[in-house]
Amino acid sequence: MDFTAFAIALIKSYKREHNRYRRALAAKHRIYSDQSYLKEMKEQGFDPYIHMEGRGIRRYEKKQLRNCFRTPNDVRPKTPLGFVSAAIKREHLKEITKQLAQMAEASTARIGIEFNPSYTDKLNEKELVNKIPVLAELGKKWRTLVDACCEEHKAYEDRWEARCAIKAFNKMDTGIHIKFGNCGHKGGSMSYIRFVTIDGFDIPIRKFLENAQFEQVILSA
Repeated sequence: MDFTAFAIALIKSYKREHNRYRRALAAKHRIYSDQSYLKEMKEQGFDPYIHMEGRGIRRYEKKQLRNCFRTPNDVRPKTPLGFVSAAIKREHLKEITKQLAQMAEASTARIGIEFNPSYTDKLNEKELVNKIPVLAELGKKWRTLVDACCEEHKAYEDRWEARCAIKAFNKMDTGIHIKFGNCGHKGGSMSYIRFVTIDGFDIPIRKFLENAQFEQVILSA
């Protein structure tokens, strides 16, 4: 087995997930530092923040979260206070219209469907939904925030898996060890790979990758 190539693959995998994590984190912080976004969200009665549990957000939960604003107590209002896009509002109205048609079809009362209290309530709901505003710009930022938070969580998990793979590689008797920074004096960040140790010699990560790739080109030629 070519342990040098294996080490390069592990390093690149970790760096890819780390960069992905940092990009998502930066996108989230850009929105959280946008004072106009925070102000408008609070004025509309919405929670401007994403509250994620340790397990993250499942795919169907992400779809629901992207399609509606949340109130400060972190629940989805039964009647929306505002729509994130015109398409979501049309979809909401389409569902109400479908329910009205089903109620009319199922009704056998001779007095007429228009006197059915449930039907009347549904008509009133449709009228109310028609008046609810579409907050497209605010919705765009909200959806970007949801995507960034989900991406951040997924990248963090994938980065951890890559780090575990590196830890397992370091335990193998290959003569190559991938080292991260530490909290000590001039130890660098613990999230970054600082150097690679080969037979007891520390080689800076950039130099190791450049030399290893150069050697591979020569050998393949």
